[in-house]
Parts: sequence; C-alpha cells; structure tokens
Amino acid sequence: MIAAGALRVIGSELPRDERRAFRTNLRQARASVRPLIVDSNAAKAAAAKLLSEPVPNAVAIKASLARARANDARVRAIVEDRAVDFAATLPQADRHSIANALTSRIRKRDR
Repeated sequence: MIAAGALRVIGSELPRDERRAFRTNLRQARASVRPLIVDSNAAKAAAAKLLSEPVPNAVAIKASLARARANDARVRAIVEDRAVDFAATLPQADRHSIANALTSRIRKRDR
C-alpha cells in the first residue's frame, strides 16, 4: 500500500511547480474520499465498542471491520489512481524521479 503521506514524500522529488500541483492533486483526492474515511473510522469505532461488550458478538465485530477494510481499500485505490493519472502527464525525467523515490521507499521499508 502507498499511503497518501508516502505519495507526498515521493512527490517531493519533483520540481517545485510540479510538486505543488502533485500535492494539490493528492489533497483533492483525499477530500473526495472523505466520506469513505469517515465511514471507515465509524466502522472501526463500532467494532471497538462491540468488542468491549460483556458478551462480544464476533460476527458483528468482523462485519464492522470488513466494512472499514473495504472503505480503506477504496480510499487507497482512488488516491493512487489520481496520483498515477497526474504522474502520467509529467515529463519522463520527472516520472523517473518518482519511480526512483518509490523504489527507494520500498527498499527502506523492507529492511
């Protein structure tokens, strides 16, 4: 998964104007999925509440977590798609910089 914060870091390799446009694009993408984020958080809170009940309902807890997971995956897909759509409009040298930053982050994470 590439979190929006990671995408911002990857975009930091771009020239200033492209970097600003990239970050604006990410902010707009996150704003467009805000309802999904809110619902995901509500589902997680519901799962936590259900878990703390005297007799936990495992089926309901799993359903709440499944709803949160589905929302989280949808958010990720939308934000990544917007980032890719923007990056595809950049010159090859800038796309190469983004690709290098992405692989560098992967290598650091895998240590």
